[in-house]
Amino acid sequence: MMYFGGFLVSLAMTYYGVGLSCAMRHDLAVKFLDSIGGDLKLAKAWSDILVKNQWLEQPPQAVDRRKLVTSR
Repeated sequence: MMYFGGFLVSLAMTYYGVGLSCAMRHDLAVKFLDSIGGDLKLAKAWSDILVKNQWLEQPPQAVDRRKLVTSR
């Protein structure tokens, strides 16, 4: 069910992006961008739950350069 929920969120962002590119009204652009931003928050929460329960591997993170310099 979690993967299905993630699929629906990503599908919604795709539809909003298509709607944003095809809309002739400027007032709708704000609504589409707001909706995409809300979906991004859901996607972040979704991925955090998957990583926490070890259903998905955590993506590679950037190296903390300051910590690397002070550890020597």
